[in-house]
Amino acid sequence: MKYKRSPSAEVLQPRVLALVQLPPPIHGAALRNFEFCEYLQGRSDLQLRVVAIGGGGAIDRVGVVSLVKIARGVKIVLTAIALFMSYAYSRKKTYVYITPAPSGLALWRDALLVALATYLFGLEVVAHFRATGIEKQASFSKWVLACSYRSARAIAMSRIAAKDIFSIFDRSRIDIVQNGIKDYSNTLVRSATDEEFTVLHLSNLCREKGTDDAIRAFAQAYSRNNNMKLVLAGAWASKRDEVYCRELIKRSGIEKATELAGKVGGEDKWNVFHKADCFIFPTKYPKECFPGVVLEAMSCGLATVAYKHASIPEILTDGIDGALADVGDVNHLSLILSELLDNKILRIKIGKNAREKFISRFRAELTHPLLTTAIFGK
Repeated sequence: MKYKRSPSAEVLQPRVLALVQLPPPIHGAALRNFEFCEYLQGRSDLQLRVVAIGGGGAIDRVGVVSLVKIARGVKIVLTAIALFMSYAYSRKKTYVYITPAPSGLALWRDALLVALATYLFGLEVVAHFRATGIEKQASFSKWVLACSYRSARAIAMSRIAAKDIFSIFDRSRIDIVQNGIKDYSNTLVRSATDEEFTVLHLSNLCREKGTDDAIRAFAQAYSRNNNMKLVLAGAWASKRDEVYCRELIKRSGIEKATELAGKVGGEDKWNVFHKADCFIFPTKYPKECFPGVVLEAMSCGLATVAYKHASIPEILTDGIDGALADVGDVNHLSLILSELLDNKILRIKIGKNAREKFISRFRAELTHPLLTTAIFGK
C-alpha cells in the first residue's frame, strides 16, 4: 500500500505579503504598521514578506508630488507585480495585506495593485484602511475604486471609519478592528502634585493636528490661572505652520509658559508623557482615523482633552476617561483645562479610567491577534 507524502509544514504555512507604509517619515500609521509587521514576523505559523510603499523622507513632504516619488511608485508597482506572479504559481496560500492611501496618486497606485493581485493573479487581498478620505472622492472615482476592490476584503478601525468606505465595499466584506499599541508606559496611575500644571501637546505640529487650537485654549486657561505650562513636542509639519504658531504664542503672551520640546522619540517621548498632567489633542486633520497618540496618552494614565473628531469619540468617553469638545470650540477646551487644573480628584480619576480602558481594549497584545484573525482567520 502506498502512502501519500504529507505536505511539509513550510508548504502549509500561509504567506503574507504586506504592502505597508513604514517610517520614515514618522507618523501614526507608519508606526502601527511597523509594530504589526514585527508581530507577524515573530509568528512561527506564517511567512511574511514586507514591501514598504510609503513616500519616505520628511513629514512635510507627505502629499507632495515629485519625480523621485513617481519613480519610486513605479518601482513599487513592478516589485509587487513580480511577487504577485511568483506567488500565483506557488502551492502556499498567500494573503496580500495592504494599507491603502486615501488620496493622491498613491490612492490610484494602491487601487491598481489590488486590482492586479485579485483579477490578474487570483490572490486574496485584505485592505486595512488606517486613514480616511475615500468618501470625499468624486462619484466616478468611487465607482472606479469599487471596481478595483470588488474582490478584496476590508478592515476599518472603527464604526465611524467604516462609513468612509461604504461606497466601495459591501458591509459584509468589512471587519472592524480597533487600533492598538504596545504598552511602553511604566506609570500605571498619574499622581497630582502642587507643582506647575503641565499640558502636553505631542504630534506632528501643525494647524490640521490642532496645534494652534491647543495654544489658544491654553492661553485662555492661563489667563485665569498662570500656574501652568504648555509643552509642544514633535517636529513642525511645515515652516509655515512653525512661523504661524510661534507668532500665535507670542501674540497670546504665553512665551514664558511654553516649552518647545522639539522632535521626540523612544524613551524621550515617554519621558514627556510622564512629566505631563494632561494631554491635549484637538486634531482637525481631514484624514484622521484612530490616532495612536491618544492611546499613548491613555497608556500613561493621562486625562486627554480632544475634539469630537474622527474615531476619537469611540476611543474616549466624555467625562469618564477623557474630555471632549465640539470641533472648533476653543472656549470649551480652555474651560476643560481650567477644570482639570483646579480639580485634582477629577484629573486623577479620568487618567486612571483611561489607563484601565487602555489595558482592557487597546493593548497590541489584544488587537494584533484580532487583526491577524481578520486577515486570514488564525
